[in-house]
Amino acid sequence: MNISSKVIIPKTIHVHLCDIALLIYFCVMFAHQQETLFGRCLRYGSLFFVLGSTLVTYPIPLDRKNRIEWHVDSFGLWMLAVLCYGAVSMIWCMDMGSAVNVLWNLVKVLAVCFCLAPRLNSEKEIERICSLLLLALVYMVILLLVLTPRDALGTIRIGSELGQNSNEIGRLAGLGSLLSFYFYTRKQHKMYLLLVAVFAGTALLTGSKNAILILLFQLGLYIFLIAGSWKKLLAVAAAAAGAVALYWLVMHNAVLYGLVGSRIERMLGFLGGGDVDGSTMERLYFMRTAAQLFLQHPLKGIGLDSFSAYLASIGYHNAVYSHCGFLELLSTLGVVGFVLYYGMYAKILSGLRKPALARKMLLAVCFTLALRMFLFDISTISLYTYHSYILLLLAYACMHVQQRPQEMRMSGKRGER
Repeated sequence: MNISSKVIIPKTIHVHLCDIALLIYFCVMFAHQQETLFGRCLRYGSLFFVLGSTLVTYPIPLDRKNRIEWHVDSFGLWMLAVLCYGAVSMIWCMDMGSAVNVLWNLVKVLAVCFCLAPRLNSEKEIERICSLLLLALVYMVILLLVLTPRDALGTIRIGSELGQNSNEIGRLAGLGSLLSFYFYTRKQHKMYLLLVAVFAGTALLTGSKNAILILLFQLGLYIFLIAGSWKKLLAVAAAAAGAVALYWLVMHNAVLYGLVGSRIERMLGFLGGGDVDGSTMERLYFMRTAAQLFLQHPLKGIGLDSFSAYLASIGYHNAVYSHCGFLELLSTLGVVGFVLYYGMYAKILSGLRKPALARKMLLAVCFTLALRMFLFDISTISLYTYHSYILLLLAYACMHVQQRPQEMRMSGKRGER
């Protein structure tokens, strides 16, 4: 993987072939996760289409002696390191089958990242991939509306129709709302504002508290970053007013209250010392258990994706992941895996912080996505969310592209001396 590669993307039909392949892959990744023969055929077919189109389109880089040049940047090395450490942890893991499944999925997304990275050598190309992601998310919402029974809309939490849980669909809808708002600020076309509303409505219909928080956090932070210095206070005030208005709507609309309002009410009641609902109580149990496992195995954990296996071994009726990315990493891969995995987030956030505050829209949206994925690992697990690697790659490429002119200027000054 070499984002700084000198391979020039040909402006021919080959570029469009890669775009079509990536668009199909994104559509399948977001909307076709059903564990059926058809779903598996779509997933592997779209993956091979991406690999094949990349092989046909991009020439293999050769040196002066016609030998293949291998270039792997720090993002590629990071993914390989995460993959290798996860594989090593199988020596002491509790459920080898589950670990193999996670590793295989990581291999597949690593292959896509290797195919995608050579394209990401300019802000224009990064934005092009963002547009493909947005199109795929629009497809996801359309398919969701088509497959969800009419009498179910507003009465049950949507999402299972696409083979994904409601929380994941809500997070994807939040991603769609941010990308739509980014393109609105770039192109000032009202169609994108409509898409923001559609994605926000989809997030609400999932009944996911996490999705609503993501929606508010992403839009609020992005508006803050791109606003002028004197407008930042107004941006904060507007975001706060929007959050209050959304809360009022959720608590006073019968449909939204039934889907998510009552759950928010119980959560707030718990924070205020009241009763806690069963879902929150179970999450707290998962987190306490994961913390205990970390204290027992602080260095290397109990092995990749072994938290659910531990719950099964003690006879717990709902053997699932810990519902907290930080504790999941600490309990399964220990301090070593935790530092290894989140080190890339730290590098990207550090590299994008100042440019994002300089009101550069693409940098601001990439910084927002990276920070959201990091912070919201308190309630999700990005390690197992495979599209998160693609989003993180976009943020890494954005950081790399904006640093390149500085490096060129520095090298020019050294040459003058």
